[in-house]
Amino acid sequence: MELADSSTVERATELIRCCRVPRINVNIADEALQRANFERFLHVLEASLPVVFDLIANWGAALTGYDQYRADDNVQFKTDLALVITEQYNDGKPGELLEYQTESVALRQRINQFYQSAELEQLLTGSGGDRVLHRLYDHYRRVLTEQEWKHHPADVAGFVRIVEFLYGPFPLTNPVELNDDTAAFILSVGVTLVEFFDPSYQRMGLQLFCVLLGPRHKLVMRRTNIHQVVYSNAIKLTAKCKQELFLDALWKCIYQYVELEEGSFNDFSKWNTIDDIMETLLNGLMFESNLAASSIYLLYLLKLLAIDLPNYIIDELDELQSIDRKCHLYEPVCEQLRQDCLGGFHNRRYYRWVKRIIEMLPHEALKCQGNTRLHGGKFTLHTGHVPDRTGSAQAGPYKDPIESGRVPKCV
Repeated sequence: MELADSSTVERATELIRCCRVPRINVNIADEALQRANFERFLHVLEASLPVVFDLIANWGAALTGYDQYRADDNVQFKTDLALVITEQYNDGKPGELLEYQTESVALRQRINQFYQSAELEQLLTGSGGDRVLHRLYDHYRRVLTEQEWKHHPADVAGFVRIVEFLYGPFPLTNPVELNDDTAAFILSVGVTLVEFFDPSYQRMGLQLFCVLLGPRHKLVMRRTNIHQVVYSNAIKLTAKCKQELFLDALWKCIYQYVELEEGSFNDFSKWNTIDDIMETLLNGLMFESNLAASSIYLLYLLKLLAIDLPNYIIDELDELQSIDRKCHLYEPVCEQLRQDCLGGFHNRRYYRWVKRIIEMLPHEALKCQGNTRLHGGKFTLHTGHVPDRTGSAQAGPYKDPIESGRVPKCV
């Protein structure tokens, strides 16, 4: 970095500081965010951020590079730049932008490019990245306290993106190791978010949980027992919100916990935590009236059953061969179950729950049948939007759909 560039660094640092979302006076627990509250900020952002990007284009080495002799000169600029990028990044549709995010197409493209390319990674994990991360965590520890976080919605979302970027499944050239202290802080923020009443913040808490339970951090989880705290908080949410995106994040989190824990079990003849999870999952499926939500339950049901436990092999799975005769609506599920059996997933726990599913499927077929062909349509596993099942089952005592001739045809 040249001496002549010090004024440029100072100017860029002042400009990027203006682009950070300020602390809001309202508490998100008391009042919903509105875009009108951020009009003045967005005006400043859209005037200042293009200048910052121009300065980076002209003075990239001075602003985002690293000089061991003047290592601290641009640390604050890089820290604030990382905060702004993660606050403003949104890979969704324009209609899904948050209240404090710019609608400028050109700025959105440049922000997304910075986040998705190697620029942000170099900023956080390249030479001098440890100094930037240190300041980032100092900032987040100040603003994400129990008393303050409800005044910093942009920092909450930015923190989740930073954590997913650094410790999630994305491949980094220089992976950052998750230490015990950072894991504990991520856990504390995650617990705070899942205990909040708003499903969007609960989902962000689950995203943090999913990062912690990732395969990269197995040793940290076992050393700190954080995964048990994650599970105890996640399982409480199964009786709450049923939004599809939330439900998918919740069961992804629980599934990751099972993946992490199943290797330590050695006696599947007794009831255990996994059985509690399966019971919760099947009860959710049985009483779910929305097809999109049901598809999420079924997806994770199959994923849980497909975890191979070869120490408990049995051969009495003949009932699976005729399962599709009982319910055409769940034909894709039945086919997957048969394929799993052929693939060698034959264990006692698997058989225990398959029998429960077989008993449940005819009831599910009757419940799904409805009064029109629409409600008797073919069911496919996906997590996209599909119509709700608004038809009601016929009254009276239960009869086997095959015997009564009322098995709905696939359309």
